[in-house]
Amino acid sequence: MTDMTAPQCEAALDSGKLQVRAQNGRWYDCRRNGATKRWKRDAGRYEIPIKVGFRDAYRVEFFDGIHQSTCFTLRVRPDDFSYVSRK
Repeated sequence: MTDMTAPQCEAALDSGKLQVRAQNGRWYDCRRNGATKRWKRDAGRYEIPIKVGFRDAYRVEFFDGIHQSTCFTLRVRPDDFSYVSRK
């Protein structure tokens, strides 16, 4: 799932089902590492800090509400997509 919105990402993080693809091609489970940052002047911009494993930490950035990154790929764990549609 490449076009993930901020609410979908937050729902996946809250349920523990978000995964990040590393440069070696493997998928890793990730978890929230802080509060979601929102901008007043740019309402479509979000940053969600995530933690992958013991040492790696990233910020998932959303512009106009959609995840756009060339560094890593996000997906919901393939066993269950039912909670993503929840608001």
